[in-house]
Amino acid sequence: MTKILESNNEDLSKLIGNVVVRRKDDMTKFPIIQTNIWDSLWAAPIIIVLTEILKVMLPIRSQYISTIATAIGLIISIFISHPHDLSAGISMGFFYSGAAIGSYSSIKTSLTSYRNRA
Repeated sequence: MTKILESNNEDLSKLIGNVVVRRKDDMTKFPIIQTNIWDSLWAAPIIIVLTEILKVMLPIRSQYISTIATAIGLIISIFISHPHDLSAGISMGFFYSGAAIGSYSSIKTSLTSYRNRA
């Protein structure tokens, strides 16, 4: 569990283990999104796998793959990873889907290049 400590000391605005230390006046400038690194590590592969399953089960055109990945990322983030914070869920959902889309594109490009090598 991540803890937030408030301080007026300027040099304490940094991450120390699982404790986030922020200045009090920084708390009103930007929303704080607290996530766990494990959310990112399991969300992107799950999005890729679910997208591939949907591609096999349904006739989905390739132009809609990134939209489907974004929708799955938002669903995972809003309802599983950040159920009590909508803004964090939306932000991290786009992060998760972006990671999945980038990984999917990289894998597809690498496999296509490997198959087409002479």
